[in-house]
Amino acid sequence: MSRACKLHIFTWAYVSPDPVGEPVLSPIRAAHPNSKVFRTRFGNDITITCKVGGDHLVGNCSAADFEMEQSQARALLDQ
Repeated sequence: MSRACKLHIFTWAYVSPDPVGEPVLSPIRAAHPNSKVFRTRFGNDITITCKVGGDHLVGNCSAADFEMEQSQARALLDQ
């Protein structure tokens, strides 16, 4: 796993997508940093889960908060 940053809602890192391509910025679960996470949208809210050993809640927030924190993570990790 590449470098990660912990912000208020999520821990973020660049992860490899399927199929292999350019890494994408994604929330990760610190206990399973190399696992795939899934994003589910319910109205204006986003829930992130990790599928290792069952469904683990990584976190949830509004879509606006998700996008704001993703921008902050990108700025920190792209330095």
